Amino acid sequence: MTFSAKVSCDGFSCIREKELKSECPSSAETEVYELEDHGWVIGDDGFDYCPKCAEEIKAERKEE
Repeated sequence: MTFSAKVSCDGFSCIREKELKSECPSSAETEVYELEDHGWVIGDDGFDYCPKCAEEIKAERKEE
């Protein structure tokens, strides 16, 4: 059985993706949250944003 996972940016018209190197779901989850150390925003709401879009999202959230 093969396992593959990727994180895709949910920013408007953004096509950035990050393919994960993990070989199983449990280690993939850990790797996803490690992306936050590299500027990604991993949302509890199911939306994820690359470092570029994350800056815009953080600014919008501060205004709210």
